[in-house]
This record gives sequence, C-alpha cells and structure tokens, in this order.
Amino acid sequence: MHNRLSFMTFMCPRWSLEQVVEGAKRCGYAGVEPRVKADHAHGVEVTTARPERARIRRLFDQAGIAISCLATSCKFASGLPEGRQDNLDDARRHLELAAEVGASRIRVFCGNPPEGWEAPRVVEAVAEQLNALAPEAASCGVTVCLETHDYFSRATLVGKTLQQVTSAAIAANWDVQHPYNRGEHPLTSWEYLQGRVAHTHVHDFRPRDGKLVEVGTGIAPVRQFLALLRGAGYEGFLSAEYWEELGPPEQALPSYAQGMRRLCAEVEAWG
Repeated sequence: MHNRLSFMTFMCPRWSLEQVVEGAKRCGYAGVEPRVKADHAHGVEVTTARPERARIRRLFDQAGIAISCLATSCKFASGLPEGRQDNLDDARRHLELAAEVGASRIRVFCGNPPEGWEAPRVVEAVAEQLNALAPEAASCGVTVCLETHDYFSRATLVGKTLQQVTSAAIAANWDVQHPYNRGEHPLTSWEYLQGRVAHTHVHDFRPRDGKLVEVGTGIAPVRQFLALLRGAGYEGFLSAEYWEELGPPEQALPSYAQGMRRLCAEVEAWG
C-alpha cells in the first residue's frame, strides 16, 4: 500500500498546480487530492474552463501522477428538504469536473441536517440523494465517496447509509480520525465500511486536544487501520489531509511519505 500515497492540497495551498505535481513526484506520491472551493492556488475548480481542464489532465498524465480524489464541499443534508436539488446540482458539477480532469473519485459530506432531524431520517435523506446521483456517477466513471465526517463522523452512520445504496459508484471515504475520536472502535468502523471503502484519509493525533501529528507518533492505531485495509485487498489511496500541522510543504510532504512507508512496511512484515 505504500505506493498508493496521496495528499490533499491543504498541505500546500499556495502552490501552483505545476508545483503540486512536481512536489508529488519529488516525494514519491502516486496521487494528489485537490481541495476545491478553498481558495487554493492549483486552479482545479468547477469554474475552470474546458481547455484548462484538458491541460490539467495532460499535466497529471504526463507526470504519471493520479488525481486520487477531488475533495469537494458537497453536503447532502444541507438545506433539506428544500435544498435537495441544489445539493444534487452541486455534486453533478463536481462529477463533470472530475471526469474531465481525470479524477476517478470525489469526496462528499453528509453536512449538518435540519434541527430536530433524527439519525434515521438523515440517513434516509442522504441515501435517497446518493441513489439519484449514482447513475450519473457510473456513467462518467467517477466514484462518489461519502466521508466519515461532521454529522456522519461515526462510520456506523455512513455504513447504514450505504446499505441503502447498492450502486458500486457510491462508496465511503474513511477518514480514520473522526470515528476514532468519537469513541468508535476501529473494528466497529470496519464492520460497517468493509467492502465499500474507495478512499482513505490517514492521520495521527495526540491525546487531549486531538491535534494532528506525524503518523506513528500519536495515539491513533494507524497500524490497525492499515492492517484492516491490507487484509481486504484495498487498492485505493492513503491520503494525507493535514493543514499546516507538519510544517511547510517542503517539510510536511516528505515527512508524511516517510512515516507512512515505514508503517506500511511494518504491517506488511506482519503478514
């Protein structure tokens, strides 16, 4: 799995796209996860014109670097029930962008549901929208990955949602930090997500305040997360979603890559 490393552009928000690609090559990453709608300098946005989208795709293809996932802000519980169509339209625009720049996945959120909605109602509403989006995702060859985040921080809720969505074009983005910080055991998370994880965010963090730290130096059971993925034959990316916790990109990118390679090697050595 060590050869499937990726990073989100929060780690280098002021870098141009050319700098991002060069940084990925220099540090041995296989993929890059552009964060859209975050004022990053890479220029991969739904407002990007088609000729530029084609250039972006050529740049990554020529470098041998994948766009591992397009990290969107799409939120399917936001503004419900009136905002359902707006949520779907936003996701469709990002699916189109992903297909044109060569990204095989987009990351989406549940978001914050209307006040007073109980979890089963939220799960049903999000599943309904994902089912509506699934044919278009399948048609353009892009997988929609629902992240364990915000209201859906527990993998149990993401898993229950995906149980209502049978399309292979809809999957999970397992951000390992959020379920664990909510007290969910890794094996419980895995019970609900196994077979549906298409993208993974891997971090480590310290006790008390949950501040992100270099992988292998905090309290997160990163080796256990990696062992679960490896045992299932996971072929997706292991992506870093750090901001500036590891320092400037010139420091953070090689540091994360080295730490993850070491941990992956340890897990592989266990067999």
